[in-house]
Amino acid sequence: VELGLSYEQGQFYGLNISSSIGSSKVVPKKKSNSFYSAASAKSKFQSVDHSDSWYDKALYDLEKAGLRVNKARQTPGSTHVSMEISNPTFIYTADAVQKTLQVSEIHLPKEIKTITLHLLEEGLSGPRINYLRPPRTTAQNLPIKGYNPIEERIDVLEPKKLTRPTNVTDYGFPRISTGADLGARVQVMDPDEPFRHQLYLKLTGRAQFNNHLNLWASYSADLNNNFDASRRSDSVLPHVRSDSVKYLVEGKSGIDSLYLDYRNSAGSSFFYRASLGILEEMYSGFATEVLYNKFDSRFGFGASYAHLRQREYAKTFDHLSYTTNIGFLSFYYATPFYNFDLAIHAGRYLAKDKGLTYEFRRTFDNGFSVGAFFTRTNVSAEEFGEGSFDKGLYFKIPFNSFLPGNSKSSISTFLRPLERDGGRRLEDFGTSLWFERRFNRQDALINNIDRMDPE
Repeated sequence: VELGLSYEQGQFYGLNISSSIGSSKVVPKKKSNSFYSAASAKSKFQSVDHSDSWYDKALYDLEKAGLRVNKARQTPGSTHVSMEISNPTFIYTADAVQKTLQVSEIHLPKEIKTITLHLLEEGLSGPRINYLRPPRTTAQNLPIKGYNPIEERIDVLEPKKLTRPTNVTDYGFPRISTGADLGARVQVMDPDEPFRHQLYLKLTGRAQFNNHLNLWASYSADLNNNFDASRRSDSVLPHVRSDSVKYLVEGKSGIDSLYLDYRNSAGSSFFYRASLGILEEMYSGFATEVLYNKFDSRFGFGASYAHLRQREYAKTFDHLSYTTNIGFLSFYYATPFYNFDLAIHAGRYLAKDKGLTYEFRRTFDNGFSVGAFFTRTNVSAEEFGEGSFDKGLYFKIPFNSFLPGNSKSSISTFLRPLERDGGRRLEDFGTSLWFERRFNRQDALINNIDRMDPE
């Protein structure tokens, strides 16, 4: 990472931050924060809770490591334990599994022979990880080295919900969390002003009612803004996106989003999402999405629908008169080549035009993602205007590579040459479940079983 400061032309101050990415080294290094385990006499666990339960001790250690244990099942006399875990911290699912198994080896009774981890990510069920513990020495109770390679002791199984738990963690729902970040919006190559920008304070909030239902909120407080809405859109289509600058001028400070979001799984192959409220800067309404992706298949099929109303430019609770319905049928394919995903979406867009969107995306194991897309609809090049059809690039940059600890935080954006109205969708609602589950699919986990080794 390079940091540069500059003073130019006798009037401008500049700040430059840059980083180069070596894509050949796709697997990130493991990171671990240090803390005293509940098994240590120096641990605060000893002064707060003298419980001898393995579940309480494992819960304490895993929360210190950045993981959550929602529930577990251990029936009397059984040699098997099942645990449901959620991973809000590790960008690499294999590392979350490794840390959970490592803690389990410390606290689980020696008579337990197998451990099954049920993965739950943002309300969606992930594969199960079945782990066969190695035998341990009778003297120091340490695992015997060299007992079967890890590939023979770990299986990746189809998703299945953990039922009839014997231990359940009370997380005191609803849980409220807030955040504050600096954000920027940029527009380049305007003939009147080559570089338009907004620097703003982004305030976020989340109310988590359970593992599946959340209330999300985002508010932008303007700090510096030179956008100008004097250049009017010449689009002959409904102005579903070409008036976006008005939202940056009249609504430079305002509500970006405020919506309820519910996510869940039905069986091992169906995943669904439903959202209601202010979904983004320009639209409010109701949106839903379903995804079918068989556990051991590289193919997926999705469907999405949304009923929307365009928001007023000041980004308050008021709305304009324009309403629309959008919907898509989607086909996905996770290729075996360098983690490339292909997607085709067919349906009705914001301006009520109909057509196809083609999407190509590569996701690196370290969380970086790059892609491209283009859309062709029944709107002619003349009706569309300059640019002829919608196209652009997608980037997602995780912060994990730049921070000392583990983090799933990231920044993602779509880059377009022009803001036009044909072939436009909601950017974050619909056709998203496939990519959100990228690190929890079977192919991604099987390729990294050796990284899950707790020894």
